[in-house]
Amino acid sequence: VFSSQRGDAEKLARLFRREVDCLRQLGKHPQIPRLLAHYETPNGFYLVQEYIDGENLEQCLNRTGSFSESQIRHLLEELLPILEFIHRHRVIHRDIKPENIIQRRSPPETSCSRSPIYSLVDFGASKYLPESRPSKTATVIGSAGYAAPEQVMGRATFASDLYSLGVTCIHLLTGQHPFDLYSVSKDGWVWEQYLLEPISPTLKRVLDKMLQRPLEQRYRSAAAALQ
Repeated sequence: VFSSQRGDAEKLARLFRREVDCLRQLGKHPQIPRLLAHYETPNGFYLVQEYIDGENLEQCLNRTGSFSESQIRHLLEELLPILEFIHRHRVIHRDIKPENIIQRRSPPETSCSRSPIYSLVDFGASKYLPESRPSKTATVIGSAGYAAPEQVMGRATFASDLYSLGVTCIHLLTGQHPFDLYSVSKDGWVWEQYLLEPISPTLKRVLDKMLQRPLEQRYRSAAAALQ
């Protein structure tokens, strides 16, 4: 995960141990991969995490086509409690996107009788936010098209994860990449025109609020969005 040949070895070791502590705590959630082992060697630092059997949502989209409203509602009901959990532990994921959400593969005897279970993976870009929050999160990180405006400026907050989840939802609903769903001339999202089927006013209202660029107009917490 970390190469000891680049940068300050002591600093890398501190960062690695902090990530180990973070992943050990987060892995207690059943929908986050457990940390199984970690190693520090002269050549680098390594993490071993639980393997989640399934396919990510980008693969699901490519295989089955655009998601329905009921699928997006279920996704939000599954993911928002996970975000509430990691935010309660003062962690911002900073890379919410379809590739980092795994739909677990169900055993054959249960696959027809239960809704999909989703897991959130890849905490390599995550950031621990102490109670005495610094003015910046220091590193500009995240995936183009999904990262919130404040995150692009290096000032990610917990609401930044909600923005990225909102972008993930409209990508899955429309099948279009976020770059094609944002209008620079209108300075706003134009995703509704790409829907194959209309969605309910309730879901539209929730997604629109998650996608607000100004922080004060967005949901402040995953719990508020879930409610």
